[in-house]
Amino acid sequence: MKKLAIHTNVKHFRTVLDWTQDQLAERSSLSRSCIANCEIAATVPDLQSCIAIADAFGVTLDLLVYGPPKSALMLTQARTKRKATIAGLAAIAHLPEQTILRAELGTHLLNPAAMHLVAKALKVSANSVSPTKKRLATM
Repeated sequence: MKKLAIHTNVKHFRTVLDWTQDQLAERSSLSRSCIANCEIAATVPDLQSCIAIADAFGVTLDLLVYGPPKSALMLTQARTKRKATIAGLAAIAHLPEQTILRAELGTHLLNPAAMHLVAKALKVSANSVSPTKKRLATM
């Protein structure tokens, strides 16, 4: 069974979208303290709160609870390490911003050609932004 990591997933999605805790609280109709407590794992949000947070992010409940695929996390890490914005990366890679955003949220995977463009734009190897077949076998 996968490990539940709601607190890290909320922070990941919020960071990818470049939202503050206040913005997430407003979009999910929850209090900022509920969001803050969730992110530091002080409390686990109830089901209704999880649904509200997932809806605000535009992700499924299972993505919120279990997290995005490793490729999404690797892409975000590579992009932030290069201090690139989603808009900047999309422009350099000649891809729509929504494509990069959805890939980082984990709501869709980049095809190999798009992954190559992203890796080239970030000046990293494709393996830095996507798990290799060997790594996938160990997940």
